[in-house]
Amino acid sequence: MNLEDIAKLAGVSRSTVSRVVNNDARVSDEVRTKVQATIDAVGYRPNANARALASHRTRAIGLVVPEDFSRFHVDSWYPLIIEAMLAATRDAGQTLMLIMEDTFSPGAGKRVISQFVDSGRVDGLLILQHSYRDHLSVPLLRAGVPTIHIAESDVTGTSWVDNNNLAGGEMVGRLFADLGVHKPLCVSATLEHVPTRRRLDGFQIVYPDTSVLITNHSLAQAEEALLQRLRDERYDAIFAINGWLAPIVYRVAATYGLSIPDELRLVSFDDFDVEMSERLQLTSVVQHTTLLASRAVRLLIDLVEGRAPPGEPVVLDSVLIPRGSCGSLVTASAQGGAAEE
Repeated sequence: MNLEDIAKLAGVSRSTVSRVVNNDARVSDEVRTKVQATIDAVGYRPNANARALASHRTRAIGLVVPEDFSRFHVDSWYPLIIEAMLAATRDAGQTLMLIMEDTFSPGAGKRVISQFVDSGRVDGLLILQHSYRDHLSVPLLRAGVPTIHIAESDVTGTSWVDNNNLAGGEMVGRLFADLGVHKPLCVSATLEHVPTRRRLDGFQIVYPDTSVLITNHSLAQAEEALLQRLRDERYDAIFAINGWLAPIVYRVAATYGLSIPDELRLVSFDDFDVEMSERLQLTSVVQHTTLLASRAVRLLIDLVEGRAPPGEPVVLDSVLIPRGSCGSLVTASAQGGAAEE
């Protein structure tokens, strides 16, 4: 079966069938329903190679992972967002190509452009995270490569999708203030990523002089750093800017006989592992990984096909889930510009 055959069976023109197949808005609902019913009845599937040649599109998206895979066992955000990206691209009829690249090395942008974009292997790029010192974002922007960052970027003109990290951090600060916290500690693996920095910025709106502990991405280093800090200082609350640090806070608090929440309030970002969060009664700001992935894929396709201008951010709402690690709480939320779907 080809488009002409479908057109004859449906009693429409070939161009109308083509518009239905390509999800063109210039087709009435009545005609679209009739053509789609014919397509479904005969089991027609468009020829991917023919469509790519005709549209000059590969219908493939490159997912650039700019971090060492060795970090994945620490921060579960990476495998979760990659899984969500696979589902989102599949649902959009796209193929996902995983691209590992050392974005901190000079020439990263040139390598990605020549190997994957100019060679016609992908139509556009999704980039996980964004660092203040990467060598990828600016070359892609200058070359006009359709690119979406899966994290807020501080490079002017880039398109990105992210949670409202600033509002989320501020929510945690407001919550601590309402609870009468006097001496909070912020714990983070690193501050080189824009979203992490935004969470701290938001928290410091309320607590401008808060102490910050940087632990690196190692579980052992994080635990040792926190053990040393709590041995020398006493705090009445901790904000785990990266969610994987929260269980370490529980272990270290138990070592020093500190009760959560009676002696130490605790809030984290992410809330990926709901079972663990509920077991620990961990108050958390939620990251919407599934929504993040679907919005990013949709925005990139619109960018590739000329339906969206470059440089548009999409900011998702931040929501705080109250649990026992802060005692009795009320639900808090911050509107970030895009409702959850």
